[in-house]
Amino acid sequence: MSHYVNGKPGKHDAIADELARHKNGRSFPDDYPGDHIHGPITNANAWTQDEIDRAAQFDASQDEHGDVWKPSPPLANGKSHRDDTAANEKQQHPRWRVPVPISQLPDHGPAVDWISKGLIAKGHLTLFSALFKVGKSTFLSHLLRCLQFGVPFIGRETRESRTLFVSEESAATWRTRRDGIGLDDHLHIMCRPMFAKPSFAEWREFIDYLAELAIGNFDMIVIDTLGTFAPWENENDAAQVTATLNPLFKLTEAGIAVVPVHHIGKVDGSEGRAARGSTAIGAAMDVLLELRRFKPDELDDRRRVLSGLGRFDEIPSEVVIELAEDGSGYTASGDKKAVAAREIHGAIQDVLPEGQPGMTTDDVLAALPKSDRRRTADVKKALREGVETGTWQRSGTGKKGNPFRFWSDSVPAVPKPRNGIAGGTGFIPFPPPVGGNGNGINAPTPQDQSLSSRSAGTGTESDPPGEALDQSPDDAEEFG
Repeated sequence: MSHYVNGKPGKHDAIADELARHKNGRSFPDDYPGDHIHGPITNANAWTQDEIDRAAQFDASQDEHGDVWKPSPPLANGKSHRDDTAANEKQQHPRWRVPVPISQLPDHGPAVDWISKGLIAKGHLTLFSALFKVGKSTFLSHLLRCLQFGVPFIGRETRESRTLFVSEESAATWRTRRDGIGLDDHLHIMCRPMFAKPSFAEWREFIDYLAELAIGNFDMIVIDTLGTFAPWENENDAAQVTATLNPLFKLTEAGIAVVPVHHIGKVDGSEGRAARGSTAIGAAMDVLLELRRFKPDELDDRRRVLSGLGRFDEIPSEVVIELAEDGSGYTASGDKKAVAAREIHGAIQDVLPEGQPGMTTDDVLAALPKSDRRRTADVKKALREGVETGTWQRSGTGKKGNPFRFWSDSVPAVPKPRNGIAGGTGFIPFPPPVGGNGNGINAPTPQDQSLSSRSAGTGTESDPPGEALDQSPDDAEEFG
């Protein structure tokens, strides 16, 4: 008699291991075709009598309960009755999704249903990453407050939404945050739902539970942080990461926006590779958002840089945001290049005299505070741009013996259009930051006027200075 294990095809574990794992030890007649039996055990001849007796006892107990597969005689076509039955069941109840011709894809509704334009979309995954203590929770809390009313956040449109937030923080922390910025019941908090790392089976069960809670009740689920609750043992293992993230598709397929929050690694990466762990984390996402300090060495600087990458054109590549001194909200200031240009522009404005004879380029460089010292080329460029926009005046030819001199009018002139375009439609290189309730950046507090009387506009982000400025013939002159 040959002995087999009723397992999956291709499994050839030793019989001792199979018995230890409580597999279904089975016995088949010698004349039964081997190709109709799943998973032959090749070392059956090495069984001891004790093992054979134990296998027989196990078979008897299984037969008594009637839950063990018994082979059927082969059909004429070489297939068993079991094979035909399984095939029929699969046709009637397919386990996998049926392919759809691309011409028959549904075209109703928006292509991307944004909760916050360019940041979070229903039915999609957004990974939000930052170093610890950079301000992830503060950023998310102000976003959540804007979603209560559907008012713009950092210059980007939002829609009124309800959020289920799975948090590693305590209830006391969230009470303080709720009372501080005015969060309401558009937000439901699940604080510390686990006290130990789950198994993969428990993780799938947890995601099923979230789906039951969220479908029909919430638009977005935030998991803060992913590493706290994920079942992986090694976040650098792509297979474990993929097994962790795949269950989230049950939520996105139900039209829910999912935002896993994660940490940036010890060595900050670029182009969407900053998130700690396997690159499979970023690869699974539709939107990648990364939050960093504007000046990493200045902890009291309230500015942050939000970088984005992903599948959609609406995702911002970079925007500098600043938290108000009183913590009431954020303003958006364009990208880092535009912010740096405004900074040097302001520093020059502070040191220029009112009226002639003015200061040479060397005088301006020497007068700038140490904290605002810039490269000579940057200062020359900023001085030229200020003249072109009418922010300050210039005399001289820039030649030896007659250097350019710059001064500021006591009453600032109206900026002139760039490139000779009439009507003020030219580019102004130093746009002011976008902010304030009038521009829809800071969400209303509970003390603001009612929503019915509020008209929130859309903030705009400034473009960086034109690259054509680098080609000015003035660069060939020695400023003196």
